[in-house]
Formats: sequence, C-alpha cells, structure tokens
Amino acid sequence: MKKKALLAAVLVAALIGFGISTSAQETTNLDLQALSSKFFDHIAKSEFDSASKLFHYPPSYTPAERSHDIDAVAHMLNIFTNEFGTPASQRLSKSAAMFYHVTAQSAHAEYWLKHPYSIQVDYEVDFSREGKGYIFVQFCNISDKWEIRSIAYGLPAERIDAKERVQEIIDKVMREMQPFMQEPGEDKPRSI
Repeated sequence: MKKKALLAAVLVAALIGFGISTSAQETTNLDLQALSSKFFDHIAKSEFDSASKLFHYPPSYTPAERSHDIDAVAHMLNIFTNEFGTPASQRLSKSAAMFYHVTAQSAHAEYWLKHPYSIQVDYEVDFSREGKGYIFVQFCNISDKWEIRSIAYGLPAERIDAKERVQEIIDKVMREMQPFMQEPGEDKPRSI
C-alpha cells in the first residue's frame, strides 16, 4: 500500500511539475511574441527610439551611459531600415537557413559574457528594399522581465549577392557608428 501511495504521490508531483513547466513556457512564449510585436510595430512606424528602449541595458549604467546606448541602438535600427527596408509579413521561421547578417546589440561584449543565457526567435520577413530575409531576435531576462538582447537582420545565403550586400551594410554601420564608439566623457573611441 505504501508503494502505491508513494508511486501515486510521485506521479501527481510529476504531473503538477509538468503543468507548471508547460504554463511557464506558454507564458514565456506569449511574452516574447508580445515583445517582438512591439518591436516590429515601432520599426514599421520608424519609431527607432521606442524600439531601442525595448532592449536590455545594464542596471549599473549611469543615465548618460543608458541614453548613449539607446541612441546608438536607435541609430543602428535606422540604418538597418534604410538599407534593408521595412520588414513586413513576419512569420516564425520553420527551418534552419544559411544567411549573412548584421547585428544591433546593447551593452558591451564583456557584459554579455557575464550574462550568456538568451532565447532566440527567428523570423522570415519580406524587406521592402531587399525582399526575402530574416530577423533574429535574442531575448534575455536579467532584470526580472524579458527584454531584447540583440536584433540581427539577414539575407539568405542562396541569394547571389547576399554576402556582398550585407558587407556593404556592415561597412556603412561601422562608418556611421563612429560617433557612438566613444563613451560619454571619453576621449578615445571604443570598439562596437
């Protein structure tokens, strides 16, 4: 009798645990979908500053550092939209694809080494200037809420000029981001 009661208790605990995990996963998926929708809505309206505020910024940042990074991310998103065009018809990507991409990310690389966990959601999109492409959204939950860690815009590798076109965009980003490669109050530029 004790064995049956113990087995039943383990089975009930397993089922309750499964229910909690599934519920937590569904909540996470809904949170990520809502955050992605906000991002795409802001981009469609050219609200780059609002889109950049969906990103995670280190809590240790001063107001000047936070403002600086928000402006830098907004500027990169503006460049991406000018070059790729506005993304439309976003849908979850169902297959792995080869691609070339350029990424906008907040914070420094050293910060992300301390916070490596993220969830990535891949979207297939139709860019108004470049046609078929991808947007890869990495999410993090460092400050007890889901935020965007990085956004990558990409073109499919099967496209003949994809590598060259993305390299052109990377070169433009590097040129135009020079003013942002310096921390507020710094004399020397930093690397992106």
